[in-house]
Amino acid sequence: MSIIRNIYHFIVKNINILCFSVCSFLPIEPNLIVLESEGDFTDNAEALFYYIKRKELLNTYKVVWLVDNPEQFKNEKNVYFVKKAIGKLHIKAMYYLARCKFYIYDHNNLLQYEKLKKRSKQVIIYMSHGTAFKSGRSEDPNAADYFDKVVTLGDMSTKIICHFWGCDEKKALELGEPREDYYFSNLDYEKDKLEVLYNLSEFDKCLLWMPTFRQSYNSRISEEYKFNETGLPIIRTEQDLRSLNRYLQAKKICLLLKIHHLQADLPIFLTKLSNIKIIKDKDLAYHNIKLYKLIALTDALITDYSSISIDYLPLDKQIIYTLDDYEEYRKSRGVYPYNAIDYMPGAHVFNLKQLENAITDIANNNDKFSRKRKLVMHQFYKYKPGESSKRILEYLNILK
Repeated sequence: MSIIRNIYHFIVKNINILCFSVCSFLPIEPNLIVLESEGDFTDNAEALFYYIKRKELLNTYKVVWLVDNPEQFKNEKNVYFVKKAIGKLHIKAMYYLARCKFYIYDHNNLLQYEKLKKRSKQVIIYMSHGTAFKSGRSEDPNAADYFDKVVTLGDMSTKIICHFWGCDEKKALELGEPREDYYFSNLDYEKDKLEVLYNLSEFDKCLLWMPTFRQSYNSRISEEYKFNETGLPIIRTEQDLRSLNRYLQAKKICLLLKIHHLQADLPIFLTKLSNIKIIKDKDLAYHNIKLYKLIALTDALITDYSSISIDYLPLDKQIIYTLDDYEEYRKSRGVYPYNAIDYMPGAHVFNLKQLENAITDIANNNDKFSRKRKLVMHQFYKYKPGESSKRILEYLNILK
C-alpha cells in the first residue's frame, strides 16, 4: 500500500506542478488576491478580508480563499472558496496561484509545498501565527525563499520571527497583525453571545487561560514530558481542576479555558464545572465568535510561552505566566530569545497556590506589573494595533 500511495503522491504532485506551469503562461490578474488561513476562514487573513470588504474594495478586487472545506462557504460577488487539498490534486488552487497578483497566507504556502517559484510580478505575504517564545527553526531551510515579506509587530517581534525562518530582518513588515484590530472594533455581538453561553454578568471578573499545546503528532514540536491527566501546566489532575474551581467560586471569578482542539475530547474536559468554562474552536465557529474579540472582553490572561502572551499586551491588562515546566521546556523545545523570561511582564507561577495568589491580585485590582508591560509593549510593537489591516493594504497599494 505504501508503494501505491507514494506513486499516487508523485503523480498528483507533478500534475499540480504542470497545472501551475501551464497557467503561468496566462497574464497575471492585477486585482486578484488569494488568501489562506489555518482553520478555514480564520485568523489574520480573515480579519484582513473583512477590512477589504468593509472598505468596499471587493468592487475592484477579486478574493479567492484557499480552504479545506469549500462546501461550507457560499461564493458571493468577487469572493470564491477553493479547495487547497494539501497532498492532493488542487488544480483550481494552482490556477489562481499562478494568476494572482497577491498571495497572502497565515499557514500553508502551497507554492512552498509544491516547490514552485512565484512569478516575478507576484507579491507573497506571510502573516504568521504570532510571536511566540519558542526556539527552533523551520524544517525547510529554504522556506523564507517562498515569501517576499513576513508581517511582524515591531523590533523584538521581527528578531524572533526572522530567527525562526532564518531570514534577513529586511523581509519583515513591521505593520502589526490584522486580528488584533478586532480589539478596537464593535464587540457587542460577542459580548451578548458570551453572556448567553456563560452568564458572565454573574461574575466579578472573567479570566482567559490559553496554554501552549504541549503534545503534537509532529515530534519536532512536541513536549512529551508534559503528558498528564489534563495536558495542562500547573493543573495536572481532575482533583487540581476541581480545587481551582472551588477557589474561583469563592472569588466570584469565571475562567474561560481555551484548550487546543487535540485536547478538547479528553474525558477530563467533559466535566461540568461552575466557574471553569471550556472553550473549543468548534464552539466559537458555531456561534460565529471571533477569538480576538473574545480576548478583548476578558479581564486578565493566564498563559506561558504562547504568542498570545505578546498579543495581549495592547489591552494593558494583567497576565499570569505558568512556568512550572520552564526548564524542561527550555531543554526540550527550547525558548528564544535565551532570556525570554525577561519579556514576561506578569506574575510567574510554579504551582497551584501561587496561581491562586496571582488571581487574588487580579480580583483585588492589585496590578504590580503595569510599568513593565508598557516597557515590553514598546519593545515588541512599532504601532498600536487598530489599523494593521489598513497599513498592510496601503503597503500593497491596494488601499490608495
